[in-house]
Amino acid sequence: MAMSQEEYSRWKLSEPVKTDMCWGCGRNGREIAAAGGHPDWCPTRAANPPNEHTKPSNPKDMLGIKRFAMSVLPWNVLAWVAIALLEGAFKYARHNYRAVGVRASIYFDANARHMLKFWEGEDFDPDIKFAKVHHVDKAIASLVVLSDSIKRGNWVDDRPPRCPDGWYQELDQAVEGLWKQYPNPKPPYTEVGVNNATPSGPSPSSPDVMLAAHGCALGAPNSTSSGLVQGQK
Repeated sequence: MAMSQEEYSRWKLSEPVKTDMCWGCGRNGREIAAAGGHPDWCPTRAANPPNEHTKPSNPKDMLGIKRFAMSVLPWNVLAWVAIALLEGAFKYARHNYRAVGVRASIYFDANARHMLKFWEGEDFDPDIKFAKVHHVDKAIASLVVLSDSIKRGNWVDDRPPRCPDGWYQELDQAVEGLWKQYPNPKPPYTEVGVNNATPSGPSPSSPDVMLAAHGCALGAPNSTSSGLVQGQK
């Protein structure tokens, strides 16, 4: 038997209300998700602040944030490393290092050569004619190959007999002593500084430099030898 309009209205009013509407701001779940959460003035937001790592509309986020994140990688750098690896693929066949393995000293030396050239002022590898591939990207490519082979276990470990553990601590102590002896060293001369006729960069006596790289003071003239360059007395 069909309900009359009056009977239907009474039944509808007596039925428990089923809604996901927020009592604080009056928005339903879809509206809250679309807006990225409750408005700032909503008391529900104050009582339940949003998790900055997740969206209320996507429970998968709770699992995703606990897995390794590819989003932290600088893909513009990796793209140029891929160009450096592509050169090797053309010359030696792609992924040849996985098939035949590598010798540690070869890739250590390759990395060191690229970094030396970069440090001495050459930015791009002249061996690559079709593009300006940075020496730093070529150095990273060398380490990528070596790391891949180490992880696969097909590398030849031809490193020299190892030094005792902590051998570099004595060097750190020597540099620390130099800082105590010469607390206000002269700033280093750099290529940028030479071009601008003035030393550049932060003072070696600044706290960040002292903590990060004591060794930069070794090549700088000390406070008692104004006008001298390294090696002159």
